[in-house]
Amino acid sequence: MARARLGEVLSELPSDRWFVERNVVFAAHPIPFLTLGETGVFGLWGAPGPLQWRDLPFYGEMAAHIKRALPGYAGPVHAGICRAFEPGIEPRWWCRSGDPDGAWVMGLVWVIRWLEHFGSEHALGATDIERLRSMAGPHWGRPVTDVPLSAHIPSIS
Repeated sequence: MARARLGEVLSELPSDRWFVERNVVFAAHPIPFLTLGETGVFGLWGAPGPLQWRDLPFYGEMAAHIKRALPGYAGPVHAGICRAFEPGIEPRWWCRSGDPDGAWVMGLVWVIRWLEHFGSEHALGATDIERLRSMAGPHWGRPVTDVPLSAHIPSIS
């Protein structure tokens, strides 16, 4: 249910400036929402309740997997966790002291404002978004290959 609520919010993003792909698998783990757009690249998860400290390294690792799949992308990949049933939680960076791995945590009503607050320094342009959308398919007649994501988006820089 938390994932569905987050999906509803992300569907409000302007489709000409944002691309949201559901259930993208990196390192055998699904990222519920890989979100690319006018302020950068984001991995987003919906959480039905509080997180545990032991969960934090996972989100940093997943952001690193995404970053490695986009070698031409110079910006950071941000990990965000939406507490869908506590909508008013203001965005905050959550990490262990001295540990670089962590994630942003926020309530549902803050998701779009959080995405927008990063600015356009690492933006993907409308051409990049359109290319991603056209490559996403479905392409029923296309043969299946093991081509890395980075091979499909060489203009991201």
